[in-house]
Amino acid sequence: MKQLILVWSRVRQYARTNPGAFFFYLCSSVVCSLILIYVYGNTIPALKIIKGDASFYRSYSIDLHETNNFDINRVKEMEENWPFLDDLKTPSILLQKKWAKEDFPDVNFDGYPYVIPMIEAEYHNQLHLFAVQGEVQFNNTDLAAAEPPVIVPGVLQLKNFSNKIFHIGDRQYRLIGRHTGVFSVIIPIRNFLKQIEEPDFVVIRLENVVTNTKIRDEVTVYLQSYFPENFIQPPFNNGLDPAQTNIVAAILAILYGLALSSLTFISKYLFEQNRSVNGIYRLTGSSRRQLARIALLESVFLAATTLVIAFGFHRLFYTSVFAHLNLSPDIVYTTTDYIRLTLIIIGVTALLYRLNQRDLTRSTAAVSRF
Repeated sequence: MKQLILVWSRVRQYARTNPGAFFFYLCSSVVCSLILIYVYGNTIPALKIIKGDASFYRSYSIDLHETNNFDINRVKEMEENWPFLDDLKTPSILLQKKWAKEDFPDVNFDGYPYVIPMIEAEYHNQLHLFAVQGEVQFNNTDLAAAEPPVIVPGVLQLKNFSNKIFHIGDRQYRLIGRHTGVFSVIIPIRNFLKQIEEPDFVVIRLENVVTNTKIRDEVTVYLQSYFPENFIQPPFNNGLDPAQTNIVAAILAILYGLALSSLTFISKYLFEQNRSVNGIYRLTGSSRRQLARIALLESVFLAATTLVIAFGFHRLFYTSVFAHLNLSPDIVYTTTDYIRLTLIIIGVTALLYRLNQRDLTRSTAAVSRF
């Protein structure tokens, strides 16, 4: 406790001695943290863009909003007569329905005003999901149970995480797992057809991206033959040639380097401020180990303080500013993400401290001898 009080007094002394430099330090640290937050959230989407393997690059979406003439037999016939082979064979067929937030009474949406829930089912219950917690596949036991299973996105903040019951409207489901997606609440196809009369979308998701424009158009024409009155959105084209993918990778690398170099510069500033003060502590009997512990606590305290400010800015202006800068529309930061970022940045701060510790002790010894 005494060391924390000492750290607080040292920080106050920095602010009083040179307020301009200290304010610049705080601003630089916050900007550095915001850069790391952005890069953290956008690295995986950027890699998907470069690879071109994100789901919206290989999905055809059939919009049923205007017609309301869904017939499951038409979907069955479309699949049975599917003419495409090789990378285009056996696509996943998804049924999707947008529901209001009020139909999910077990979810707390206060912190996520931009999340639009969507009920989703795969025609054969063959799911291709990545698990955050629990199971992300329906087995025969799940499908035969009295309470049907449900898999929810990992970003949804449940009111009670220990509760295994999940409600959709007035229907009760058994929560078996959480997946890495953002919008989709997954239920078995039988329950989807029973509870939801008309899906909003039928999504045909291919196993791989189709780069051949002619083949992409042929698939669209085939789907249009079964849904002639509906609008069909073909897969998005990332439109990135090799030079552009290199630019995306280079920009992320530059941002990483800028953030880390900023942390290094800021860390150097603190060590420069510590030289004369630590010399006085050595003259008054403080050991090198005590000085090292105080300096480490000081670095972690300042890193944590600037992180809180950066997180506050990020949360406050996410919808209005930061969401528009993202490389993908489905990026959502959860509490877990902020905890990971805290550990990353504090870990980098501690590493930089260790790299500068030898220089600090040498300069402190020189000051004490003088």
